Amino acid sequence: MGLKYPPAQHNDTSSYLVGGIPYVTSSLTVPASSSEPLKVKFPYVTQFIVVRCDSPTEAIRVGFSRNGVKAVEQNNFFTLTSSGSFEGKFRVGEVYLLSDTASASEATIVAGLTPAPGTQISDGVIKNWSGSNGVG
Repeated sequence: MGLKYPPAQHNDTSSYLVGGIPYVTSSLTVPASSSEPLKVKFPYVTQFIVVRCDSPTEAIRVGFSRNGVKAVEQNNFFTLTSSGSFEGKFRVGEVYLLSDTASASEATIVAGLTPAPGTQISDGVIKNWSGSNGVG
């Protein structure tokens, strides 16, 4: 008789107790505020995420949905000033970046990943992360 272990999920406590799988992407071109946001999709759900604005003159918007970062309903994003960074313990499947000005910018993302597939948490999958209700 074989054992059937359940697959990893974004709600598994054990996935967050061990060290994360490293994920780094840099030299990202963040589009101008009038363009569509840059969507960075993670292969697995994150334990933590660090976003750094690499532009010495331009600020960037960071959000967790397209509508949030584009301020479709409200300003559901946070802004990183030039050469600033932010670290947070978020479990997300993707993050959206958009320049806060009419010029493109650059960014770096560092994250620790869990074994849970990133498609479990993405824009529209969890309805509260749609860019409304204060979660953007």
